Amino acid sequence: MTIRQFGLLAAVTIAALAATPAMAGTKRIEGVQDLDPDSKADNDGVGIASRDIAAISDAIVRDLLNYPEVIDRPLPPRVIIQASDLRNMTMQRFQRDMLTDALRSQLNRSARGKLRFISRESAEVVEQERAMKQDGFVSAGTTDPNRMRSGADYRMVGKITSIDTRNVGTGTQQRFTQIMFELVDLTTGDIVWTGEPNKFKRATDMDIVDQ
Repeated sequence: MTIRQFGLLAAVTIAALAATPAMAGTKRIEGVQDLDPDSKADNDGVGIASRDIAAISDAIVRDLLNYPEVIDRPLPPRVIIQASDLRNMTMQRFQRDMLTDALRSQLNRSARGKLRFISRESAEVVEQERAMKQDGFVSAGTTDPNRMRSGADYRMVGKITSIDTRNVGTGTQQRFTQIMFELVDLTTGDIVWTGEPNKFKRATDMDIVDQ
């Protein structure tokens, strides 16, 4: 092969590679597209994806709201749900607030007053406002400023775990993920409710990193 022929072949190869998607099975997106957050995306990896958030929170809400020991109480129990109580034991970096916020929001709307939710994350701003009311710096508002802060009856705790494998021959990576939630009695320490494990197994031969 002459130098000129080699140069032509190299140019054709480079042009072909530039016109071909980087990974088999991927689609090239031009500009910005609106995607359904509950659908499978081409660049989803083997870990938790956006579509899992709604599915997991929906399953937990349906299960918990049909649990008489928690729901059928004379007074609505007070519950704490926050991201710091959801432990991520996997290699995937995951915004835990996405799941706990979705869960708290859906429970709050679906429970229709049968559950009350307490925000410990807002404790500092609550204290600041209470102090200003008690000092007469601002009006008392519509509630008694001397009322005690609400104590919680239950706390939602959870854990995300996974098992990861990779086939060195084919490059296929696989992950089994399990997400568990429990409701803990904050007086006795009893676990009053354990949700059905949310689990899924996914595999891919694409070079996708779960962020």
